[in-house]
Amino acid sequence: MMKRLLLITMMICVIGIPAVTAEGTGFVLDSFDINNDVLGGALPTYLTSGSRFSLPSLIDGNNTDLLFITGGGYTQRQVWREADGTVLDVNIYPTAVDALDDVDNRKFNAITGEWKLLFNQGIFWNDATDDDLMTLEVGYKGRFERYQENVGDLTGNTYFFDPASTVYTESEHELLSNTLTAGFTLDAVVSDMVTASGVGVEISADYAPLWMLNELLDTGKGVDYYSVYANIEGYLPLMQILTKDESKNLFAMYLADRIRVDYIDGDAVPVYAQKYPSLGYKMRGFEDYSYATNFNAVNNFDFRMTGPELIEGLFPRLNVFCDVGYYMGHYLNDLLNTDEGLLISAGGEFAISVFDFLNAGIRANYVFSGDPLTQSPFSTDIFTALKF
Repeated sequence: MMKRLLLITMMICVIGIPAVTAEGTGFVLDSFDINNDVLGGALPTYLTSGSRFSLPSLIDGNNTDLLFITGGGYTQRQVWREADGTVLDVNIYPTAVDALDDVDNRKFNAITGEWKLLFNQGIFWNDATDDDLMTLEVGYKGRFERYQENVGDLTGNTYFFDPASTVYTESEHELLSNTLTAGFTLDAVVSDMVTASGVGVEISADYAPLWMLNELLDTGKGVDYYSVYANIEGYLPLMQILTKDESKNLFAMYLADRIRVDYIDGDAVPVYAQKYPSLGYKMRGFEDYSYATNFNAVNNFDFRMTGPELIEGLFPRLNVFCDVGYYMGHYLNDLLNTDEGLLISAGGEFAISVFDFLNAGIRANYVFSGDPLTQSPFSTDIFTALKF
């Protein structure tokens, strides 16, 4: 009871601080996600957003902001190995999946809520972007999850989320996670939506120890992990054709490249934390949560063609890509199971872009190296993604 009261008090404080100290506000769209069981994943079923509160500047000429973000929704997750710790290289229970009309026993749904309090301090000013050149960020992130159905074998007798499991350490029905976070961003990318130039760098770290009430739900082993990642993006314009009055883009070509390195480890790494650092999530043609070793690195290379702008900020994009990734180390929550290897995929995308922020379209992938967890190295998928 005391722990739950402390948690509620902490949440009230988090919500109340911005209202007391803010001088101005601005809207922040933080993230969104889909659930493949809802309209085939065509529309977001999960959204986090909030407000940016401008504080008295600590460094003249730069922004000092406090961000409060909250939200949630109905999401879908995926396990990547069986309850006995066997790493999944292919679809588990393939005959059972066929017999159950394509019900995939690896996947499960969750109702999720998030709340974040982040402090941002800008350093130096970039006239080209009319924004801070560098930003330091520190803050707190909270999360609650309730699982709508468990996952297990065909008979339903073995469940991945079980207090006795050493593989999946979540509680059987619920999860609470409180995380400290810190990051550094350098933004020297100049973008006019249809093309871009320059370099951006982001470095971030999360720490979610047991002592931050991450054992509050006693039916599991809690949440106990840390992660760090570094992301470098570069853009090089090749050509651009504008209308006579130069108000709209007719056609543009540019190169985009991203290098991302992740390291994540701990005694109890929850499934939600394994998605974004996993190599499968960051490589097109592979499944989310696959190749979730504690270290991996990837290079995503794109050749992009955009235009014409139908209306300002709305335009088609054609993209040819090649992804190369390397994974190594132990699989999360299983110190005895180590692996390493090289993944390579390539393909093309056609998408409609809205202000170069929200992109929705269709993608064709071909896997040259690695196991795509499908019956064939060639696959297609419909995607909705935020900017890269």
